[in-house]
Amino acid sequence: MSQATERFVSVNGSNCRVLEKGEGKPLVVISGYGGLPRWDSFHELLSMKRKVIAPSMPGQFGSERGHEKLHNPLDWLAMMQDLIAACGVTAPADIVATSVAGMVASEIAAASSASLGKLVLVGSYGLYVDAEPTVNLFAQSPAIRTKLMVADQERYKAVFAADPASPVEEQEEWAMLAYRCDEAVARLVWPFGSVGLERRIHRITTPTLLIWGDKDQLVPTSYAKRFADGISGPTRIEIVKDAGHLANVDQPEAVAKLVLDFVG
Repeated sequence: MSQATERFVSVNGSNCRVLEKGEGKPLVVISGYGGLPRWDSFHELLSMKRKVIAPSMPGQFGSERGHEKLHNPLDWLAMMQDLIAACGVTAPADIVATSVAGMVASEIAAASSASLGKLVLVGSYGLYVDAEPTVNLFAQSPAIRTKLMVADQERYKAVFAADPASPVEEQEEWAMLAYRCDEAVARLVWPFGSVGLERRIHRITTPTLLIWGDKDQLVPTSYAKRFADGISGPTRIEIVKDAGHLANVDQPEAVAKLVLDFVG
């Protein structure tokens, strides 16, 4: 698997890394928990059919600490709109968002569905129901966090773990960057559980594909229907077998096929 092209764009005074590969119509892919430390199989498969543009949000791997300027959902919404524009993507954009990144993508769709072509949410956060709560990953023991994110631990390591053969200094730096990525995401989801999307989700008229892993331990699969019931536009639900919260990491081939079949 060849590597993607790396470049940087400035958003609100902060440099953000963008990985790109492929040809054709742009497909924006935004990563949630863990960010995108390295180009992986899921993105590679998508790039065989579309030009994949994968920006790292402020604070995530490859980007600077711009997350410190983001204090509420509106800040994150404006940042992501600026980031997508800085990548050279014009409306209507097709967006794929995983995990907590789905919170930002959903807000974009709610604010201006006309700016999106199609929307794909993979195990998205954004809604919260007391009777069936989503799980706050930051309240869990570090020892079990990875087990809650994916079903296949080896696939997780291939994407998110530091190279065990690298020098100790590089492994320590990797750990620090992963911690900073968690810090940025924590700002996005705080106060944890609900940032008001349930009051705006009806404004989403964008055709939306909702993908959930059947073993998602963070956001119950029933939330796919909760999203579908709230969205005004056409929706489709796909449950991926043998996949956890990050279904695109557990089953990159299956999820990539669903995405490409949907976005065209």
